[in-house]
Amino acid sequence: MAIALLTDFGLRDAYVASLKAVLLGLAPQTPVLDISHQIPAFDRIYGGLALFQAYRYFPEKTIFLTIVDPGVGSERKAILVESQKYFFLAPDNGILSFVLSEELPQRVFHLTNKKFFLQDTSPTFHGRDIFAPVAAHLSLGVDPATFGPQLKGFDFLNEFFPKKIAAGMEGKILAIDAFGNAITNFRSNQVLEIFPNQDFTLSFQEKTVPSIKEVKQCYAQGSQGQAMLLFNSSGLLEIAVPEGSAASLLGLKGGDPVLLSP
Repeated sequence: MAIALLTDFGLRDAYVASLKAVLLGLAPQTPVLDISHQIPAFDRIYGGLALFQAYRYFPEKTIFLTIVDPGVGSERKAILVESQKYFFLAPDNGILSFVLSEELPQRVFHLTNKKFFLQDTSPTFHGRDIFAPVAAHLSLGVDPATFGPQLKGFDFLNEFFPKKIAAGMEGKILAIDAFGNAITNFRSNQVLEIFPNQDFTLSFQEKTVPSIKEVKQCYAQGSQGQAMLLFNSSGLLEIAVPEGSAASLLGLKGGDPVLLSP
């Protein structure tokens, strides 16, 4: 087993090092890999998207430790989700919604067994004191059911999922990546079910910028400095500007509503 880390801790402070120190102390032979620690602070949508983009390329039985936790210390649950191929540890705040719509959960557990937590658990650092030691013990073969009672479900964030409407589909920009591309929540299979010939137009419901109709297969097919559409490597519809920034050109940001129509 391996443990993959995704957090909003950043790299300036000691938080990531503390997390890894716990893992090293309890499971020194378990590989630990980083997905990202640069998720914008408290941004569950960006974090959930990053997990969705990366998880499927990890070996089976990887343990994903996903900590973007604005509700740490509150009544929100700490959960472990077991799917057919993977394990996901996270606060129950909806961050797993996107990945678990694809990697269907088999069992969900509420982490309550303090035997597997660090002593003197801090109410402000559950990543270090609860999630990391549970991940370490899980990698050593502890039965998931040992960590706490089974739950019937988990929290969902609707922002990850577009809506079908009479005129097409309503969705949102989930995030702006490092290149200024705007990644929407429109999945290719959903879009092509409604528009099998890719004969759709993307428009911005709250912005006075032109609609976009051109759908390309790769960035090189577009015209430099002009906005285009493509389905990216994760199968999500993306607004891009070849050798430029769609976010800067069009004034886009995460959460902006978008519409697909004929």
